[in-house]
Amino acid sequence: MYFYSLNRYERKKNIPLALKAFAELKKLEPKLDVKIVQAGGYDGKRVKENVDHFNELIQLGEELGISDDLVLLKNVTMSERSQLLRHS
Repeated sequence: MYFYSLNRYERKKNIPLALKAFAELKKLEPKLDVKIVQAGGYDGKRVKENVDHFNELIQLGEELGISDDLVLLKNVTMSERSQLLRHS
């Protein structure tokens, strides 16, 4: 099972909220076979916030103990996005 968050890597999107909620779910149901996938726009060459926030999310995943269940995807195509939505 997968939970998806489709957002650009910007702080205003509050992706940490999704990660924290997911971590709470894993605490309540530790045997649940589930992953969280964050997929979004990322321009590491022009937008420093994208790079910083991406790294913050990796760190938060480690702090919350969900690193093994966290998938961070950058710049998904419309086709990939449609696939993710179909499987959510």
